[in-house]
Amino acid sequence: MTPTQARQSGPLVTVLVSTYNRPRYLAQALASVFRQTWQHFEVILVRDGGAPVREAIAEYLDDSRLTFIDRDKNFGKPYSLNEALQQARGEYICYLDDDDLFYPFHIETLVNAIERQDRCQAVYSDLYKTHCRLMPDGRRQVLAKNVEISRDFDRMLMLQFNHVLHVSLLHRRDLLARTGGYNENLNILIDWDLTRRLCFYTDFLHVPIVTGEFYAPVGQCDRISVQRRKNVNEYLWNLMAIRSTRPPKPWPCMRDLSMVVLGSDGPALARFIRDIWSHSFYPAQFLVPLAPSERNG
Repeated sequence: MTPTQARQSGPLVTVLVSTYNRPRYLAQALASVFRQTWQHFEVILVRDGGAPVREAIAEYLDDSRLTFIDRDKNFGKPYSLNEALQQARGEYICYLDDDDLFYPFHIETLVNAIERQDRCQAVYSDLYKTHCRLMPDGRRQVLAKNVEISRDFDRMLMLQFNHVLHVSLLHRRDLLARTGGYNENLNILIDWDLTRRLCFYTDFLHVPIVTGEFYAPVGQCDRISVQRRKNVNEYLWNLMAIRSTRPPKPWPCMRDLSMVVLGSDGPALARFIRDIWSHSFYPAQFLVPLAPSERNG
């Protein structure tokens, strides 16, 4: 069997892409997928409302590897990615934002890494952060590139900060049967929420090779996640929702922690628990014994 044949007959990889109002960049992102050295893949693309994209992706519409969900109404990225996951058939899942790029060896590098060991069910690479200026005609003028995050997996760090960029991640699809899909109540930090839940069930293998890039416009930015971070209360609500999430047990890679909190002043007790949640990242559960009068009434 030749290397090319092996790449076409190995495990199927599903690439999930959600797009909203970026037809020009989407065409470039999809081109980077179809140029992969690993050709045994499928793409599930969801247009989450916004500008039409059929013209921009016309050259791929007849490719049997593309499933295109063309929806006029905007339901948000978590909904769209869950919709795509329902269609996924691959043994492995990876992700691409509609304005980012895979390098040609991205999928092959990650599949080879996950297949040659059995300890980790998720792997991730490094990415260039590409600083750019958006030109009036929509082009991106590249100013600089740097690897902003490159570190081996650290579970305790993952509980408080996402050091595994979503575009760099590949994991077994069957893990999602345990973690569940994307939380549709969140509107930012959705990638960290999912990756954090994955780490309850598996270690991650770091592959210190740059296999793609994500774009970071200077000045005005059209990224929805950047715009929503400006609303501090909304950002903090999302952050607290993620930190308090406890996925279904058993947790093969995480110890459970319970805290018994004693107190009789309801408002003060609530403030105390809220303060602990605000300053803790571990997924503990709080046990609050009720007074006899509260239990009976």
